[in-house]
Amino acid sequence: MKANVTKLKTNLVGKSTPENKNGHSGRFVEQELITEGFEVDTRGTVDIPKLALEVKTRDVDAISAQTIGSMTPDDIKRTAYRDSNIFKKFQKQFRVYIKDSVIIDTKIVNFEWDEIQNRVELSYEAARQRIANGTTKNYVPGGKFGYFERTNSGSESYDFRIRDKYMKKLESMAQSTAKNLFTFE
Repeated sequence: MKANVTKLKTNLVGKSTPENKNGHSGRFVEQELITEGFEVDTRGTVDIPKLALEVKTRDVDAISAQTIGSMTPDDIKRTAYRDSNIFKKFQKQFRVYIKDSVIIDTKIVNFEWDEIQNRVELSYEAARQRIANGTTKNYVPGGKFGYFERTNSGSESYDFRIRDKYMKKLESMAQSTAKNLFTFE
């Protein structure tokens, strides 16, 4: 049986971070977690493999889309959502919230609920189909809950991203008690 981790005991809240651009604050948080004794794998699929947690930092004032992970076009073409690294990264996340370069909150958000995964899967698969059909555009729409985009000039890889508005909706769904009360059909 897999343990259901709902909280990480850390000393992150109140710490100052580097600017939240180009992943600087994310790498800072990963190093702080390592310092606190967590086994962080910066090159693996998820950041804390033993706990199956992806670490994500977010400035609370940011409105840009949130990146879940990256894939090459060939990997996208041959990998269904449920077999992808995007799926693995979008199960449970340790989310670190930053305001004015200071960590103000941390929490684990569990996105495993099928109602959430099905929405992201539909968007992933729609964008994946466009890439499989030969599109090479830098922006490949999928749906409300995700799309592929080349965010690094000169890179072949695409980032799978979710617009801020819809990420907040998914985060709200993940934290609601509705999944315990209702079955959606």
